[in-house]
Order: sequence, then C-alpha cells, then structure tokens
Amino acid sequence: MKPALLLVLACATLPALAQHNHAIGGCYPTKTTETIQLPFNQVWEKLLVWFERTDNPVQLSDRTAGVLDSGPIQLTWCFENDDNTLQNPDAAVVWPDRVEWKDGGTIRILVTPTATVGELTFHLKDNGDSTTTVTIAVQRIRATGSNAQGWPLKIAAQSTGKLEKKLLTQLKG
Repeated sequence: MKPALLLVLACATLPALAQHNHAIGGCYPTKTTETIQLPFNQVWEKLLVWFERTDNPVQLSDRTAGVLDSGPIQLTWCFENDDNTLQNPDAAVVWPDRVEWKDGGTIRILVTPTATVGELTFHLKDNGDSTTTVTIAVQRIRATGSNAQGWPLKIAAQSTGKLEKKLLTQLKG
C-alpha cells in the first residue's frame, strides 16, 4: 500500500514543475512604438492588407479607437544561447531552457516545444499632422512543450520584439 501512495504523491507534485519561474536571461521589449510618416487611414489600410495577405485572423477591429487585435497565430521561437543571445536572431518568441526554483537554484531542462501561439495587438494614434504613432505588442503567448519523460509543460516564453520591429518596418515602406 505504501508504494502506491508514494506513487500518487509523486504524480500529484509533477504539475508543480510548470509553476516555477522559467529563466530567460536576455532583456526583450514587451511592445514596440514608433511614429510613422503616413496618415492614419493609410497605415490602417496597410494593416488590413497585411492581415489578408498573411491569412492571420482579425479578432477585434475598431478603427475609431485605432485598435486591431489578431486571433491566435503561430509564432517562430528559439532558445537562448549561454550568453543570453538568441539562437535564431529572427525568432518572434524566446523559450527558456532552464527553470529557477523558488529557493534560488537553477536547473537546465530539456524541453521539446509542441506549440507557440500568441496574439498581436496594434494601437494606432492619428497625430493630426500626417503621422501615425503605432504600438505593436505580441501578447497572450501560449507556449507548451514536454520534458524528456513526455510530461506536458506550460512555458513562460516571451516576445523578442523582432516580429514587432519587422511589422513596423513593413508599415513604413
């Protein structure tokens, strides 16, 4: 009876692994803001064309408020190198490859990513002088994976700011 009880207790503690902080060493922006030398209407139309061209879903569109939100989209991801640089410098999301325990210890984990999705939020502000201030953020990132034993993990991945900067460059062009 005791071995079965121990097994149940061990299984009950497994999900706690996902509750610890995942360590990402680099510093990445949470949103990107830039003023574009184009009128609001032109920037808005470019965004709509981008959504149509990329087949990304529009979850919320409020032109009066200057807000466009995507539905869930697949995001490119990578791990960090030991020097806190991105293994893929163009990745939209960075995954941690280690877990920090509550007592301050750190352990490297082997994670096999299974999905990385998030949502894009665009805020446009008409500056009234033929310029538009655009803020882009990748939000609600949902990264899941499994460890070497196949146990599912929710990963605290975060945006690298690369996708936001790329989109701002496309809007300016």
